[in-house]
Amino acid sequence: MTLTLFVPPVSCLTFMEPQTNERQRDLDLLSSRRREVSLPHRAHCESATRQPKSLFNRILLGYNDTITFENKTICLVGRYPYWTEFRRFLTHLHLLSGSTSDIPIERNISHLLLAVPIPKPGGQCVLVPFSTMNEPMALSTPPLKDLPLVDLTYERLFAALDVPTVVTVVLGFLCLEKKVRSRSASNLEL
Repeated sequence: MTLTLFVPPVSCLTFMEPQTNERQRDLDLLSSRRREVSLPHRAHCESATRQPKSLFNRILLGYNDTITFENKTICLVGRYPYWTEFRRFLTHLHLLSGSTSDIPIERNISHLLLAVPIPKPGGQCVLVPFSTMNEPMALSTPPLKDLPLVDLTYERLFAALDVPTVVTVVLGFLCLEKKVRSRSASNLEL
């Protein structure tokens, strides 16, 4: 008996956004509550208030309008492996969120999920135009007789692995005399 595990493709886009005053008040309230129950947090806050501020800190914090940025991430969990195109869609959503568009972002998401058809294997490419980008999103599926579609660049693959691991994998294939077939983004076989 074999167990097959399905891991859905997930595309993420991380960006920085200015922190709002309301969010800063919420964080300050959480910090004050944490000081009551966490001794390390209380000690850290007390030592931070006792330390003399250097000239550098006074110059940077001398303004009333300091802007703090926080990381935000939006993710799209799909059923089909269109990582690159889903990431472009997330970039489109992020650009729309900063614009003054009459169409709500939710409408764009529902359009992708409900109105855009999934291309048939070996069929025509489905193009989805973006108002914020020059090139449309192109969804295509290879024929059933071809190798499965994996829409990842080599850059991401090798960024996730360190050099000894890559060398070990390549040498392992060579020692086992296995055939490795790889295609680049320009569809040239290696």
